[in-house]
Formats: sequence, structure tokens, C-alpha cells
Amino acid sequence: MKKIYAVLFVALIVILSMVACNSNQEDKTVSTKEPVRKVNVSRYDVSLVTEPGEVQPNQPVKLVFSVQDYQGQSVNLKDIEIVHEKPMHLIVISEDLSFFNHIHPVPNAAGDVFAVETGFPLPGKYRFYLDYSPKQVGHRLARLEVNVAGTPPPPVPLVVDKEDSHVVDGVKV
Repeated sequence: MKKIYAVLFVALIVILSMVACNSNQEDKTVSTKEPVRKVNVSRYDVSLVTEPGEVQPNQPVKLVFSVQDYQGQSVNLKDIEIVHEKPMHLIVISEDLSFFNHIHPVPNAAGDVFAVETGFPLPGKYRFYLDYSPKQVGHRLARLEVNVAGTPPPPVPLVVDKEDSHVVDGVKV
């Protein structure tokens, strides 16, 4: 259990550091087939549509992302740098920090929409951090949220870890 908390703590610190560098964020939470939200991230908008519109726990859901530049033009795969071998990285974290996932939306044939199929184990709010780098503009991080239908379980209280280091997957951290 301590291993999980150590990994979640390190992941949370990394994500919070990335988010702190980006001040153009707004916060909305919905569940719909229409775009879930648009986020202006330094003149770039990210739209998310969930398929199905109402996300259920333990059921597959397709997350479909599209990016538009400041002129409203679709940002295509050819306009995005490949960073760490992928054009996009999506970090998913549950509100209570009990769930973490790092997945990669893939482009459609035209390269103008990025999608990934995933699932969520429990009802509640999940935060998404979409990391991408438009060419000649640089790194962007969009924050989005989705509610998974149902009553969220009560939060598990976080426990202070008194150890200075841990071994995670054979690596001392």
C-alpha cells in the first residue's frame, strides 16, 4: 500500500508542477455527448467528447480530443511534436487520488482528432491532464474533468508516510 502512495505522491508532485506553469485554465465538470469543455491554453482550445455521453464505472469509454489554434483551425498530427515517442500524453487521476493512469490518445486517419478507449473503476470526478506540444509554440497542458456516474465512495484518508525512501518496481525513490 505504501508503494502505491509513493507512486501517487510522486505523480501528483510532477503533475502539480506542470499545472503550476500554466495559468490559463478554467474548471468545468459535465458528462455529455457534446464537447465536455473547451480550455483556452495559451491560444489553443482543447475539446473533449466522451462516447458514450454518460460515463459509467467499469464500462469502456472512448475519449475523443480535438485541438484548435487561436484562429479556430484544427491542429493536425503534423502540427504536433512527438515528445517521449508520442504526440499526446493523457494523465488521469481520480479526485481522491486512488486511481492514476498514463495513456496516449492516438490520431484518426486524418490526424485531426485524437482518441483513446479507457475505463474508470469507480463513480466520481476524474481529472485529465492532456500534454502536447504544437510545433513552433511549445509545450501545452490542458486540464479537463469528467464525472463518472454514480455515488462516489467515501474518500480514503491519506496517511503521512514517515519513510524517506521507497523501492518501486525495483528502483529506490
